[in-house]
Amino acid sequence: MHGAIVMDYIKSRMAELGHAQYSLRLRHFVIPPSGQGYDYVPGQLMVLVEPVELVSIVSDAGFFDLSAAKSNELQYEHTGMVTISNYAGNQTAHVRFVQAIPK
Repeated sequence: MHGAIVMDYIKSRMAELGHAQYSLRLRHFVIPPSGQGYDYVPGQLMVLVEPVELVSIVSDAGFFDLSAAKSNELQYEHTGMVTISNYAGNQTAHVRFVQAIPK
């Protein structure tokens, strides 16, 4: 997803949620082969910047997994408990988000 689209999306989505002021953080998770990463971000948004193969992202908002053949929609927006799983057995995954934190 292009950076400008991410920023426009966050601005619109935070307004929908009633947050006129918020801080932004760039998040870059480095997940080892067959490893997992976690974050708990209640009331905050984490928007995936770019699709990543061989990675599963599951949160209270839904999931993102390019290999999910039975899904008709993948979520770029995540909130609540976010679990990132790298199921590539031989390579490290780099997963980038923009996080919006209400003030």
